[in-house]
Amino acid sequence: MRRPVELGQYTSYHYSQTLDDHGVLASIGLSAVASHVVAAGDATKSVILLLGMAVGVDYSLFYIRREAVRPEARGWYVANCNTASMEDVARQAPMGSKQNAFVRMVLSYWEMAASIVNRGLIDEEFFFENTGEQWAVWERVRPIIGAWRSSYGNPPLFGNLEKHVQRLDAWREQRSPGIGEAMRRMMAQRQQAASKPKRAKRK
Repeated sequence: MRRPVELGQYTSYHYSQTLDDHGVLASIGLSAVASHVVAAGDATKSVILLLGMAVGVDYSLFYIRREAVRPEARGWYVANCNTASMEDVARQAPMGSKQNAFVRMVLSYWEMAASIVNRGLIDEEFFFENTGEQWAVWERVRPIIGAWRSSYGNPPLFGNLEKHVQRLDAWREQRSPGIGEAMRRMMAQRQQAASKPKRAKRK
């Protein structure tokens, strides 16, 4: 177990340390409960403790790797994910590709964040005041979400993000009427400009 991290010094690395420690503590707790039913020797307790440490280390490595990839995934998503049909999804992010992993990573991140806000675990207005990326993320898949849900047989797919963005839209419109359509026009113009073939530079 390591010393507590001081306020203002909490990073992804320290978070992974915390996960590691929690894995150890969880193992100790589970072994303590089990010992009331079946007596556990020192060897058994040591094995359980090592398993807890292994789980903590494994998840810590996963978390660190994910944090390293997420900025790349977000950058690709914003620059390249322009879906008007399922064919666009298949072309831009085919199954098994790195791009498909990027799409799933970005959407699942914001689905989780939206779920937290929707349940009132974070003040909604505070969250709206300090974020906005989720709106652009949802707009990129909004045209095909119905077909996507049908193809997977999963009607609630990304439903938390959808509800969250709807409330964000309403909150923004109340403060700045017309902002939603203005942002959609700007996004469409950027997508149109990005789709134009680039002229070859003259030598």
